[in-house]
Amino acid sequence: MRVGFKALGLCFGLLFFTGGCASTPSAGLLKENPDLQPADGEKNKIEWKKADRFDEAVFYGRLPADPSAGAGIYVGGRPSFKPPADGMVIKGKLGVFDVNWYVLQSDKPKFYRTCLIEYQKATVGRGRRASSYYTLRHVWVFAETEAGLEAMIAEVGRIKMFAVHPPDLTM
Repeated sequence: MRVGFKALGLCFGLLFFTGGCASTPSAGLLKENPDLQPADGEKNKIEWKKADRFDEAVFYGRLPADPSAGAGIYVGGRPSFKPPADGMVIKGKLGVFDVNWYVLQSDKPKFYRTCLIEYQKATVGRGRRASSYYTLRHVWVFAETEAGLEAMIAEVGRIKMFAVHPPDLTM
């Protein structure tokens, strides 16, 4: 019986600690991913979580000041995002990047936008030939109000990842 309680206690502890880390801003996550911190050095208003996959990562952010507002950032080589053919497009900015925001219809949250950013140019040399491509970022933001959506876009635009253009890569 005692072994059962120890195992149950260990499972509870693991659930408590991993659940606690996943639901609050993690200093470790921000240390590992300094591009999620505001470029201006101010306090980070977004609480971030990270989902790692084989060759990609997805960052999920929430604004505690507006629980309905959130964002996602896909970092990887093959985003599945395809711009909707019949959707409304709003030209805008995300930090220093010019973007086409695609307005998606949603009941909850009421306001939802998504974009695909040509993030960083990479040139790969193969003998005497070189080929170039852009790494991509798929970004989505949402909120129950338009003001909440704009606030989320502004906060995501402040992070280092989008506040400055990254240098071109040459390999």
